[in-house]
Amino acid sequence: MNEDNNIEKRKAPIDNALQMKCPSCGGSMQYSPESGALKCTYCGHEQALDTTPARLTGHHLNDSSIDSAESQESSTATVTEIKCHQCGATTTVDAHITSGRCAFCGTSLVLTDAHTRRAWKPEYLLPFAIGKSTGREAYKRWLKGKWFAPNELRQNAADTTAFQGVYMPFWAYDAHTETRYSGQRGHTRTKTQRVNGKEERVQYTEWRNVQGRVGLDFGNLLVPASDTLPANIMGSLVRWDLDKCVKYREEFLSGFETELYSKDFKQAFAEAKQKMNQEIEREIRRDIGGDKQRIDWRDTDYGDVMFKHLLLPIWISSYTYQGKIYQFVVNGRTGEVQGNYPKSKLKVAIVAIIGILIALALIYLSMK
Repeated sequence: MNEDNNIEKRKAPIDNALQMKCPSCGGSMQYSPESGALKCTYCGHEQALDTTPARLTGHHLNDSSIDSAESQESSTATVTEIKCHQCGATTTVDAHITSGRCAFCGTSLVLTDAHTRRAWKPEYLLPFAIGKSTGREAYKRWLKGKWFAPNELRQNAADTTAFQGVYMPFWAYDAHTETRYSGQRGHTRTKTQRVNGKEERVQYTEWRNVQGRVGLDFGNLLVPASDTLPANIMGSLVRWDLDKCVKYREEFLSGFETELYSKDFKQAFAEAKQKMNQEIEREIRRDIGGDKQRIDWRDTDYGDVMFKHLLLPIWISSYTYQGKIYQFVVNGRTGEVQGNYPKSKLKVAIVAIIGILIALALIYLSMK
């Protein structure tokens, strides 16, 4: 699946986006994280949604029929998207929007650039469980706890008026790996030797050649399907209760934006392998044993590789401080906060000076 094959674009009016109508008053309905139902923004009427957890099943990575699946209506959907000229984020837009800002960087969106795209339907999603007000409060507590942040920022907790709920795209992988390796096991020994006329006990490492095989199973290993957010932020969002995923339904997206994938499942698998290799290396070192380990060679077979496309919920905003943009996100399930924030140069300098003074004091005491 490549960019030429999986994207079909044409200019389209912005009112092609998803909008749910209230059966009671005809107003707009949005998904409510607090009640887990669709709720009318005008009359408050609620419509229940099925939130029964789904059994996550995937597709074989090397299934040749997958490459042409995007031509099948059952596997794809036409969505209205807009790309931010500043940060490159590609998100869906709601029907009633006549103006707006990018949820990722705060830049004004050029809505005449909206177009439709035919893309893979997500198969599963985690519905929002944290509402906007709860997410805002979680962020304010997080920022106030950052001592190095400038005082005026910590006191005001930055501006969260642009706080937006976004479903982020992920690929989830299952795989069974078998790795053959060779290396060395090190045991720490102690011996007595004469140094400058004195006998001293010194440690050394005794190495022995080893070889072996380790097998690991991976389930629902997540890889972001876009690079819009910094890697340090996305890499820190790991607490996802995937056992609460539901089957994809458009109703859960009502009132929220959706970031569209920019990496297909084959491109993202390279990142999945990197994550797997980190765990494989730890397992090899455990298998080698001893006090120290050296890995000289290894070769891994990846079998039964399956993938799934799913959406995970975050609250996101950004603010500008002294001309620089800072982003933060709140896990839409747990309220966990990750993000970047400015550091006070004065506070950093104070800590550095205190560190220098402590070091000088220790040197002085050691010389007495």
